[in-house]
Amino acid sequence: GIVVKADVTVREQVDSLVREVQEKLGPVDILVNNAAISFPMVPFTEYRWEDFERKVVQEMAACFHPCQAVIPGMVRRGRGSIVNISSGLSRSPGVGYSSHSAAKSALDALSKSLAMELGPSGIRVNVVAPGLTDTDATAFVPPQVREMIAGHTPLRRIGRPEDVAGAVLFCCVDWSAFVSGAYLPVSGGALMP
Repeated sequence: GIVVKADVTVREQVDSLVREVQEKLGPVDILVNNAAISFPMVPFTEYRWEDFERKVVQEMAACFHPCQAVIPGMVRRGRGSIVNISSGLSRSPGVGYSSHSAAKSALDALSKSLAMELGPSGIRVNVVAPGLTDTDATAFVPPQVREMIAGHTPLRRIGRPEDVAGAVLFCCVDWSAFVSGAYLPVSGGALMP
């Protein structure tokens, strides 16, 4: 992740990181934006605007700046794949998740806009939208809630990190060269758009 320094803008830090990656590994042909900005899980009527705004703005900034940093090179090379990690909550919200659902819905819309705008340059943009996945970020979810969610999922389990990684990989490889603008739920069938 990027640690924001007071005397340097986020964009300058992202540009510096991209230059460093290009020097060590070569051109950036794949970008995966996987922001997880923390947020209070409270009903909407208890939300403070500052918390809501922070979640939405920082989530969008975490996609906006890396995209702006790598897209010009992708356009010059005539190829690239951008995968934005959203959430099933962008299409199927839950109580206490209003800022998260709003932020991820904005990410979904930006992804569609980028897919449309960048497609003629050979750049694909897709969304991977995990359902409940067993990660450090979901460690707070009580076992009985995990079991309940798994019970309402056609595959009768919650996601694993490798489930999400496999979907991201699919979006990046040549096998999916004609897939762009897609919203791929990784939810065991719980979300069927």
